[in-house]
Amino acid sequence: METLRQKVNAMFERYTDHARRTIALAEVEARQHHHAQLGTEHLLVALMLLEDDIPARSLRDLGVPLETARLNLEKLRLPAVTRPIAHVPFTVPAKKCLEFALREALQLGDNYIGPEHLLLGIIRHDSEAVNNVYGVYPGTVRQTAVRQMAERNGSVMTATVVPEEPTERSSADIQFDIELQEEHLRQLREELAQAVKRETGCDPSYHH
Repeated sequence: METLRQKVNAMFERYTDHARRTIALAEVEARQHHHAQLGTEHLLVALMLLEDDIPARSLRDLGVPLETARLNLEKLRLPAVTRPIAHVPFTVPAKKCLEFALREALQLGDNYIGPEHLLLGIIRHDSEAVNNVYGVYPGTVRQTAVRQMAERNGSVMTATVVPEEPTERSSADIQFDIELQEEHLRQLREELAQAVKRETGCDPSYHH
C-alpha cells in the first residue's frame, strides 16, 4: 500500500515546470498587490504571463489583454496586508482549483498537470473568478482552451465535462484525502518559495 508521502510525491511530480512557475508568479502578483491570500484571481492573471502556453494564447484569441485582467484584479479589492508576510496562503477556492486541475488532467488522459489544466480546473470550480478577471463567459474560455489543446495534440477533444458518479466515502477516506492535500500543498509551498526567490531575487520568508 502506498504511503501518504508516496501519494503526495506522485501527485506533485505531475506538475510541469510551467505549471509550477505559474503558481509562483501568482504569488508574486498577490505580493505586488499586498493581498493577504493567493486566490484563483491571482492564478488567472499569472496564467497570462507565460505567453506561449495555451491559457495566454486562448485569452489573446478572445481579445483579453493582460492589462485588463490586472485592472479587474485591482477592482476586486481583495483583503490586503499592511506589511510583508512570510507566506501568502492559498484561499480555499484556490486549493480546490488545484485539485480540480488534477481531475481535468486525468479526465483528458494526460499524465501531467500543465497551465492549461490549471485554467480548466479554475473554470470548473470558480467560474465567477474567471468572469471577474477576464470579463469573458467562462464556457467560452474553456472551449477556446480545449480547442487549442486539440490542435496541439492533433486530435479531437470535447469541451464538455463528464459528471462524476457520486460515491459513498468513509470518514477515514475523507480524512486521508485532507491529509494528502495538505501535504501536497506544503511541498508545493516549498517549491513556490524557491521559485519566488528566483523570480524576484527576494526571499519570501524574510521579515522586515
